Amino acid sequence: MGISNRLLFCQCTAYLLAFVLALFAAVPLGQDQHELRGRCPLYGVGRWQRSNESGATACAQAYCFHVQRWGPPSACRYSLFMGIFSCAYSALQGFRSTYLLCKGFEESLFSEFVSMLLSCTIALLMLVASAIVSDGLNIWCNSVTNKGNITISCRDAQEESLNLNAVSTLFYDHFGTAQFGLWCAWIVWIVIAILAFLKVSHCRSKDDFSVQYKETLLNQQSQKYFREQMGSVFI
Repeated sequence: MGISNRLLFCQCTAYLLAFVLALFAAVPLGQDQHELRGRCPLYGVGRWQRSNESGATACAQAYCFHVQRWGPPSACRYSLFMGIFSCAYSALQGFRSTYLLCKGFEESLFSEFVSMLLSCTIALLMLVASAIVSDGLNIWCNSVTNKGNITISCRDAQEESLNLNAVSTLFYDHFGTAQFGLWCAWIVWIVIAILAFLKVSHCRSKDDFSVQYKETLLNQQSQKYFREQMGSVFI
């Protein structure tokens, strides 16, 4: 197997891994958005209040959580979009790479260069999505874990009735899984970008070698033709 085929095989494997990791992000984010009816807990702020505290919403528990401000919907939608886009694009590129590998075809230098630029762009966008989920979840957890005089874990807080009039959601499990999927997918897209760069370098060196070989062959033919012409003149 040549260098080009080995790189293409590695790309096929990386695209498959990126597809699986994108599902880890897209599925839980979509489920959480459905359960919360489009509201986003990322960067959301709230606080626990006693049930007898003035201004507190009536509830049967000693402490009730009051959401003071939901996070911007764009934070969840962007992360969800990147998960879905990464899933679709990696599936398409994985199928295309597998087809090229099985048929033994080679891509042009321009096509490889475009693939490298797209991979670098997606890696950058995945980094932004991963940072948004991690930072936004951290801010939300800081609000829900301070329950009165005690501190509970963010995992335990998802079992509480945080949004009184809405259905409960396992936000920590959802965003924790999405966080894992996005960060791992970001690493995989960096690997894909590196593989694309190696393929561009290989194609460029191969094209340079072909040009040099053609120039050498033309020079040899020119010299041979010149010697034949000179020989015919002297004869």
